[in-house]
Amino acid sequence: MTLPGDVVLVRFPLTNGYEAKVRPALVVALQRLDHEDPLVTVAAITSSERRLESRSDFVLPIDHVESAGLDRPSAIQIPKLFTTQESKIVASIGVVSDGLLQEVLRQLRAYLTIQ
Repeated sequence: MTLPGDVVLVRFPLTNGYEAKVRPALVVALQRLDHEDPLVTVAAITSSERRLESRSDFVLPIDHVESAGLDRPSAIQIPKLFTTQESKIVASIGVVSDGLLQEVLRQLRAYLTIQ
């Protein structure tokens, strides 16, 4: 079972809306509805040096990449959210620290302007 804080591989849709690429992502929410396959909301993870070096709001570096199952410095991109069925997750590869998950959720609320 997938939980918030898990780092997963998922077919993340590209911005053109037609293609998808298997990418790492952070599970930020899990919603069990009436059907059997829960919905998961994930935030994209990037290892792009350009994005890692930017001091942009809503891009958080991952503190312990090894425990997150990643092989290089990476960051969570809060604005790049995607919701899909849990069964569409290709693999679970790691987990982020509880402190980082709480900061992601705090910034997600700010990004969505939820009080």
